Amino acid sequence: MILTSPRLSYDFLGIRLENPFILSAAPSTDELPIARRGLEAGWAGLILKTTSILGTKVDLAYPMMSAFTGDGRILGMGNIDLISAYHIDEVVKRVTILKKEFPNKMIAASIMSGSKEGWQSLVKALKDAGADLIECSFSCPQGNIGEDPGKMLAQSESATERAASWVKEAAGSLPVLIKITPQVTDIAAIVKAVQRAGCDGVTASNSV
Repeated sequence: MILTSPRLSYDFLGIRLENPFILSAAPSTDELPIARRGLEAGWAGLILKTTSILGTKVDLAYPMMSAFTGDGRILGMGNIDLISAYHIDEVVKRVTILKKEFPNKMIAASIMSGSKEGWQSLVKALKDAGADLIECSFSCPQGNIGEDPGKMLAQSESATERAASWVKEAAGSLPVLIKITPQVTDIAAIVKAVQRAGCDGVTASNSV
């Protein structure tokens, strides 16, 4: 039996949540049966793992962690996971299924692209599917709209503001979160760029 309390419920960007616990865009939300089990266990919502437009090549390596070493010791771990192998057509189906099965849960999806057309087409598809919120992955070195190849979008104020404005233009009143990275000298400057673009908030942050 799942115990709930009205004291835990709150409004998040206009979305009523039964508690403050959301499954993030990660391997745990990349498979429908596992995502479903999480919602059944009492999580208030989830963000499906980052998807992309049809035709995007996705190369995944396992294990999806790398180690930073020094003096013969592991000093830290790094996340080398990229995006879901499932493209937008499959994610749209999952959003529709989960919203039907769990109408009172927040069902969101994470997206990435390398062009204005790509970002906006992903947003439109998810809006039409009934997603409650869209998260944008600006925190992995893919789809950086041609600025400083190899860098992450969220390592550049100008690139962040430009791409975030494209997404919000297409999203309209649908809430948009921008996932930023800790791998930048001034996170506050990136957050201000997101704010200037009109987006609703940030996810802070992707893996350290």
